[in-house]
Amino acid sequence: YLPGENGSLPYYSIPGILPLSCFLGYVLLQMIPLPVEFVRMLSPNAYGIYAETVGATGRLTWIPLTVNVKSTLAEFLRYSSYAAFYMLTVQLLARKEYLKKTVTIIMVFAAMLAIFGMLQQFVSNGRIYWIRDISTKWFYGPFANRNHYAGLIDMIFPLALGLFLALKPAVSYESFRNRISDMINQRDLNNHILVGIGAVIMATSVFLTLSRVGIVSLCMPLLFMGGML
Repeated sequence: YLPGENGSLPYYSIPGILPLSCFLGYVLLQMIPLPVEFVRMLSPNAYGIYAETVGATGRLTWIPLTVNVKSTLAEFLRYSSYAAFYMLTVQLLARKEYLKKTVTIIMVFAAMLAIFGMLQQFVSNGRIYWIRDISTKWFYGPFANRNHYAGLIDMIFPLALGLFLALKPAVSYESFRNRISDMINQRDLNNHILVGIGAVIMATSVFLTLSRVGIVSLCMPLLFMGGML
């Protein structure tokens, strides 16, 4: 990272900023009017569409690579917002206390969402939030598609699992009595147990969705973490 000047916060280098900038530049390039012959060489299909539509009423001079500037601009703004969010996240979450707090908030949200999803499944009246009618029976929690819910939890579950392992109390291995004594005396024991319970709740809710892809994706971080340990 680059140290800040006059007491300002340091600036951290952003991983993958070069390919990300190239991608955004490529999308932006498609909206810039270019010479007709240049477009003809780069994208014959786009040139053919322009020749059959705009070119039918007049001579083509400068045209963009995209045939739908409005949609391309919308996608450029969307991906630019993703990139800005990513760069801001790198700068803020490089600090350990911010990162830990953010992971905790996300994990609490996911655990509460999992509890709500399981509650709705067992006492459901066929409506989301017991209010909104849905045309499909494959909804789960607030999601109309159970696979989408499973995908969200699958992304958050590794964070909860990592926090659970990070909060694991350091115990001695002299005897079982010493292990219990060391665990009880640890200040973060309660947090360790709560995070573990939250991770179990999230995993259980994914299994209850009966989403095959979601279940397989949930097992992957378990295998990865097990291999790392």
